Amino acid sequence: MRVDRFGGSHYVATAVAGSAVSKGANRYLTSADGNRMSKDAGRSDLEELSERLERARGELRGDQPTGSTDGAAMGAAMRMATELILAVVVGGAIGWFLDDWLGTRPWLLILFFLLGFGAGLKNLFRAAAKTDGPPDAGEEE
Repeated sequence: MRVDRFGGSHYVATAVAGSAVSKGANRYLTSADGNRMSKDAGRSDLEELSERLERARGELRGDQPTGSTDGAAMGAAMRMATELILAVVVGGAIGWFLDDWLGTRPWLLILFFLLGFGAGLKNLFRAAAKTDGPPDAGEEE
């Protein structure tokens, strides 16, 4: 056990970890005015503080957007762009292979490139139509 100076002329005994005194002293806390209180008395204060913190966090969460709608829109946009690019690449690859096999360069490459582009645009418009829902009630157009 050691003695520390606490405030003006008050000395508070603190237990050194591992000593027999520290094991028994863990049951009680000493307040600044020297009154002893059990750990259970401080628990209600901690519970109250915890509840206040949760209320404050809930208010903050309610004021700020969650960002889930932004993430969903970004995902849909990335999917549409990927589908358009892949349709053009696949169409061009099919045209290139057919041109190489049939010896009709560059006509089938151009034809399938344009078909891939058209298929990509069709998929793009179809996906965009699915994301456009009816306007929410209360919103003005």
